[in-house]
Amino acid sequence: MGFICFLCGKKKSSFGTEYTLADNRICQECADGMDEMRIVSQTNIAKYPEAKSAFLESIGSPATNEANEALEKFIRQCDETYQGLNQKEREEHEAQQRTEERIKSCIKTTGDALIGYDIEQYIDVLSGEATFAPGATNKPMYEYFDNDGGIFSKDFRKAKDTAMRKLVLRSVKAGANALIGIRFEITTVHEGAIPVATLSTGAAIAGGLVGGTGSIHTVRARTVAVIATGTAVIAKPKKDC
Repeated sequence: MGFICFLCGKKKSSFGTEYTLADNRICQECADGMDEMRIVSQTNIAKYPEAKSAFLESIGSPATNEANEALEKFIRQCDETYQGLNQKEREEHEAQQRTEERIKSCIKTTGDALIGYDIEQYIDVLSGEATFAPGATNKPMYEYFDNDGGIFSKDFRKAKDTAMRKLVLRSVKAGANALIGIRFEITTVHEGAIPVATLSTGAAIAGGLVGGTGSIHTVRARTVAVIATGTAVIAKPKKDC
């Protein structure tokens, strides 16, 4: 035996799972369309208008006034969910834009003071990290840093930029508008040893050996970690006397 779908008014086979709308039986196609509408309204604001249009077109005119009222109620519920999601995504997008603006305007210096600014508050010492793997090598590390055309050098610059961005992002999220005392630390891991070089001291430490300024010697490096550190502060322009 067949049945008439409450929503679209089409005669359908009774075989299969039963679905209802307002306690009235609807067909598989209408039920699938409603399920897709619910999911899209909760997860994809870009696709929702198109999904809604396709769903209404597939149904056509509801068979009865009761069916039309039930459909309108269902659509209102989906619209409200969609509008809530849309508002949430707009707010998140606007918040991201504000964060990007603060990142761009953040004052950065390797010094401990800001010319023309007074430091009103020291917030915290923060860091940003990034890693890359140059692979096995027996060459002194400085040869790769000096070679601007090498892959290692490009990866190193990218790691420095990534570490710096993370540092700035964390500082603005902490409420700072400036970073002072920025330093980079470079750590290489090879065969269980961890040498560390800091730009603040100009020394490289590896197994108790201290190298000279700017020297970073390592063998068969597996992974390089670049860490940017700095003090997050709130600074305001100095007032003219």
